Amino acid sequence: SPQELTELLRLVGSLELIPKAEKSQLGDWLLGLLSIKKWSICHGAILWTLGRLGNRVPAYGPLNCVVDAQRVEMWLLVLCRLHGEWPELRLALTLCARRVEDRYRDISLAMRQQVLSRLESLQAPTHAIALVRDGGLLASEETEQMLGESLPLGLTLRA
Repeated sequence: SPQELTELLRLVGSLELIPKAEKSQLGDWLLGLLSIKKWSICHGAILWTLGRLGNRVPAYGPLNCVVDAQRVEMWLLVLCRLHGEWPELRLALTLCARRVEDRYRDISLAMRQQVLSRLESLQAPTHAIALVRDGGLLASEETEQMLGESLPLGLTLRA
């Protein structure tokens, strides 16, 4: 059911220790789900999971589990062409295109420009656009979106 798929996707997106080969396969499969009408109710969860799988800066996982930039660029091409304005789309674009000043994890300049244009058309928050353009740390609201819930009072996440 859509509710079960949503919960399963949220679980998968939270597992940062999954090897990057499996993350790549999962991301490709999720992109395919976006075109199946039966699962349209799950688009938010699918996009959230894609963002977590393609995240350039893991919340707790090692860097060797980060999906290759070339694969994430293929995902971003599809995401930039999506019609719709889900908050999870803005988050997925931001996480997958976030600048980290690492030539192995950063996406190409041309792809970055395309993502920035799409974020602007989605009226993304200024900070999300700055993360893609310049890099930096997630704001608390972005961290809450990424984690799927708010952090307990007094606990902060550093990335």
